Amino acid sequence: MIGVAAAIARQFYPGAVPEDRGERATEEPPDDLSAIAVGEGGSRAATTGRIAAALRGADGGYTAGVLTSGEFVARVAEWVATFNRGSLDLPDGLLHKDAIFRLNGTAYDEMLGRPSTDPLVRLVARGPGGYRLLCKALQYTLGAPEIALRNFEARHGLATGHVDVSGRLRDTDEAWVTNADVVMTIDIDGHVTELAVQMDDAAIARLGTARRA
Repeated sequence: MIGVAAAIARQFYPGAVPEDRGERATEEPPDDLSAIAVGEGGSRAATTGRIAAALRGADGGYTAGVLTSGEFVARVAEWVATFNRGSLDLPDGLLHKDAIFRLNGTAYDEMLGRPSTDPLVRLVARGPGGYRLLCKALQYTLGAPEIALRNFEARHGLATGHVDVSGRLRDTDEAWVTNADVVMTIDIDGHVTELAVQMDDAAIARLGTARRA
């Protein structure tokens, strides 16, 4: 299990925060982002647009949810504040027990080369357990990382925004900051079922170098 945990903990740079639009945020999401290739046909922003379009589906329709946009982003803001205090706790019920995490289009359970139905894969790569493991990897790499989300919107079962990640690199102790795009899918009960981050390859490589030091 340690080997599996090490494999999944190599890269994760999360995000989440708020801006009330007063609209319904939680509606039934579509499948997943596995078919979206990061950087395909343009910038990271264009990639985020393609992901959002895929998540909305052909007709853009969902089943009406139970949380307003403001209620959802308030919960995400609580999540961000908790992370920035160095805690691995989560607001109750915010993250689905089988939530998928993606970095540049690749899901962490896919990195393991084992079936996603494998209980061990789900334990270390998905949901709250996967989140905590991946956050520990980021804390190891950046010391006391902080995140901030900008231009965050939640509607029609989809939340999008831009995240800043900052901290001190483990190998040089220098202050470091990067940014990324974030996309979340939200089910009808207000659970985040998928969290996808799009980050520049150079930033990912730099974090990898610091982690291995």
